[in-house]
This record gives sequence, C-alpha cells and structure tokens, in this order.
Amino acid sequence: MSSEPKKFTVGLFGTLAIVAALLIFLWLLTFQAPEMLSPLVTASFFLVGGLSLSFAMVGVKIEPFMLERLVQTVLATVLNVVVIFYVNSLVPISFEFSVVDPQFFAVLIGVAEECFFRLFLCGLFYRFTNSFLIAVFGSSAVWSGYHISRYGGDLSILMIIFMCGCVLGATFLYTRSADGGIFGHALVNYIALA
Repeated sequence: MSSEPKKFTVGLFGTLAIVAALLIFLWLLTFQAPEMLSPLVTASFFLVGGLSLSFAMVGVKIEPFMLERLVQTVLATVLNVVVIFYVNSLVPISFEFSVVDPQFFAVLIGVAEECFFRLFLCGLFYRFTNSFLIAVFGSSAVWSGYHISRYGGDLSILMIIFMCGCVLGATFLYTRSADGGIFGHALVNYIALA
C-alpha cells in the first residue's frame, strides 16, 4: 500500500519571515563593507539556495493561510522559540558589524539556516529515505558541522546545537510546515541581539 506522503509547506508566517529576510538581504547589499562580504555570501547561499532546492528537489509548496493550521503553527513556533532561547542561553550568538545593526543580520541568517537545513536538507533526507530519524539526525549533524566554523570543535557546544537541530527538524517533519522553525528562529535571533 503506497501512498504519496503529504507535501512540506511554507505558510503565512514562514513566507512573511522569508520576505523580511530577502528585504534585509537586499538592504545589506547596499553596504560596501568588506566585513559583510563573507557573511552575506553564506546567508545568500543558504537562503536562495535552500529555497530553490526545496521547491525543486523536495517539492515544497506555498500554503495559503488556513485558520485551522494556526494553532499548530503557533504551538510549533512556541516550541522552537523555547528551544532556541535555551540554546542561546548556553551558546550565545553575536555578530560584530560596524556598518549594520546585527539584529537584521541575525534575522537573515536564522531564516536562511531554516530554509537550507530544515526545509531543504531535512526534507530531502526524508524524501529519499522515508525515515524520520535519518532526516532529523542527518540534517542536524550537517547543521552542527556548519557551526564548527563559528564555535570550533567544542563538542559540548556542537552537541547542544545538534539537539536543537533535532527539535527543529522533528517539529518540521511532524507539522509538515517550515513556519514554526523559520518564524521562531528569526524571532529569537532578533530578540537575542536586542
């Protein structure tokens, strides 16, 4: 008995966060500061690449606003916000830029990471393996590996990031929507640098 799995979606909250991230990205491009080049290249790869690959390879769909999914989206966002807040209390984030407010970049990178590591990578692992655990653990391991460039090889920090990735990935797969992770990650990153 083979049935096609439900598609992964991006709803209103995720779409609004993505649009905000794209506007921030375009605004940041107006600054011609060398310190912004590498972070912007990384963010643009994760944001644009993650979105493009998600739609092309995972079959992600934009979902119109549905009132019946609002409670699920709010609960997923709250769970993700709590987890990311806790992780940020253990592994604080910081961005050092002289030309832009770091809060804006924090929103951009939060949305970009969710688009790439959850929407694309977790969705792709799930699509090809049909395994919840492989998708969650695989995408979280890659996400943790990405953070080595920021935090070095400190295994305790990488394990905390891995566990956070597992919660974000599990929430994404369970709800089939990226809204909770995208909106939650953007919100927490903004507040964390306030």
